[in-house]
Amino acid sequence: MVEALPPMNPTTTGHVTKDMSQPLMNPATNHQPSAPSQDWRSRLYTPKLLLWMLSIINVLNYCDRYLITGVLDDLQSGSTDGANVPAGGCNITSNGTTRHFDRCLTSSQQGLIASIFMIGFLVGSPIFAILVKWCSSAKLLFCSLLLWCGAVLLTGSTSNYYVLLCARGLSGIGEAAFGCIAPPFINKIAPPDRKGVWLAIYFCGVPIGSALGIGSGGFASAAGAWRVPFFVEACAMVPLALLCYWSPIGRRSEKRAARIAATTAVHESTMDKLLNHLTVFRNSRYMLMVFGYAAFTWCIGGLVLWSIKFIQNVGIQSNKTSASFTMGGITAVAGLLGTVLGGTVLDKFSAGKDPRWDCLCWW
Repeated sequence: MVEALPPMNPTTTGHVTKDMSQPLMNPATNHQPSAPSQDWRSRLYTPKLLLWMLSIINVLNYCDRYLITGVLDDLQSGSTDGANVPAGGCNITSNGTTRHFDRCLTSSQQGLIASIFMIGFLVGSPIFAILVKWCSSAKLLFCSLLLWCGAVLLTGSTSNYYVLLCARGLSGIGEAAFGCIAPPFINKIAPPDRKGVWLAIYFCGVPIGSALGIGSGGFASAAGAWRVPFFVEACAMVPLALLCYWSPIGRRSEKRAARIAATTAVHESTMDKLLNHLTVFRNSRYMLMVFGYAAFTWCIGGLVLWSIKFIQNVGIQSNKTSASFTMGGITAVAGLLGTVLGGTVLDKFSAGKDPRWDCLCWW
């Protein structure tokens, strides 16, 4: 009786059977190749680390934005080179002491120092919003933050009024890229049930940074070292910019894949794409938020810029350091309470699903 032979394996050669389910051996090392490892950047830059890194950058951005408030008197008398200033000079009172300066900026010229920052931010935002679709977000952050550092150093070192305006405008452009990239990225990496809290942590940088800027500016001004805070914040931003360069934020390969998928899914002409972008103006909730935030920025910008001078001129507090820390403390406490409360309410009541809760938080 002939015994039946076992079925041949398709991968059998002669009497040797190759098990293709096992990884091949490397003849040079006689070891099995290791499985592909996760990208080191993804292992190092955890979501929580990225959240705190971006939040600290936000603190420094707003510290610089409102540092001008605390040193406005010094800019009025110390950045007049090249400016067309009125004859006769001015008297500046600080900490109960009145000093006369031969050359002083007018109120309009001082206000333009803050306004030119927002103009730079306005110009830079749509440019970076387009670039972020094609370029690595990490590299854009790195370049924009280095630009910001250079602008801040120039702000603290120049005595020329027009150079100062250019520096503040460049600072606004540098901050614009960060504003376009950071909030959407945090919303992307945050846990679904914690998005509001994560964004609240990030936006806590607004009141904290504003308070630091106002307080440190007033303290440094009273101490006669008003240029020092600009150098300190620029040096603090450099390592954070380097961390952004190596981070996995908005990789170009992922964006390329998303563009290819969008192109193959829908074929649109250039005019169709333009019309689709214009439909945003018909989104009432979006437009309400845009105009509301614009009104908020307009009010807060003017109040904060002139707050220290107002507090001293009306006699509420004659000491500039005390006035700066008072204004900074009020800004920090009110901003933190509102930011944390808003994020908590949004998470608790499932914001985005029921528009009524969104409107409640806006009010």
